[in-house]
Amino acid sequence: MAMITGRRTTPVLITYILSLLISSSNAFHTPSSLRTTATQLRMSSSTDIYLTPKLAELCKTFSSVRNVKMRYMYLLEVAKQVPDAPEEIHIPENKVPGCLSTVYIDCEVAKDEERGDVINYIGWSDGLLTKGMMSVLVQGLSGHTVNEIEQVQPEFIKLSKIDQALTPGRNNGYLNMLATMKRKAREAIGSGDTADDDENNLMDNSDQHAGHAGSKGWEESGESHFQLEITSGEFEGVRLVKRHQMVYGALGDVMSKIHALQISAKAPSEV
Repeated sequence: MAMITGRRTTPVLITYILSLLISSSNAFHTPSSLRTTATQLRMSSSTDIYLTPKLAELCKTFSSVRNVKMRYMYLLEVAKQVPDAPEEIHIPENKVPGCLSTVYIDCEVAKDEERGDVINYIGWSDGLLTKGMMSVLVQGLSGHTVNEIEQVQPEFIKLSKIDQALTPGRNNGYLNMLATMKRKAREAIGSGDTADDDENNLMDNSDQHAGHAGSKGWEESGESHFQLEITSGEFEGVRLVKRHQMVYGALGDVMSKIHALQISAKAPSEV
């Protein structure tokens, strides 16, 4: 599970950090073979965004919309493309944490003759805009394998320009939806034995350090100071210093963009 909190106007860096930690076990060791089944789009000269074909299609459509208002209206239209799930899914295990509106998401496993087990999602939300965000993910991730779903990175919301139509709170809600859908896919397929105990809570404390040296953050977005609470099975039997090194390694070059990162790294047995 992954959650982020904090008051930001443009959560650029925090979105990228979460993309690296959204599945903490994969953040530390992602086999290159998992990257071969998804569509690859280039967001910039240094960032590769891995998307399913449907997400790539939606991304292209949203990014071609001329202005933010029209993009907002189109998101409301997309909300109508996914039927409401039955009330049976309205249980705590299916509720997405950290969303401004109430969201329930569940999934089931289906057999594909060529690709094996694939995941199909259903969902419900009491907010039309949130339902639009959910609809993008339900359409974009359904019919794909767990490996394909795991490789989808949250930065596509910026590439599609959907983030421009959302408040910081709804951007965070979208990230939590994606994290929940990845977790439920692992659970449904039975491949989340260690990931079931994994949890990432990332807080942006940059507003508490405004005016301090180095507080401008990445690309002047104001994101500079973070507090990370991470629980992972990968930390079992590993010394604290090594755990921090594993986090730094997972974040890679993004560490140079962070002024301060406070880390609490625990194994599931320590929680």
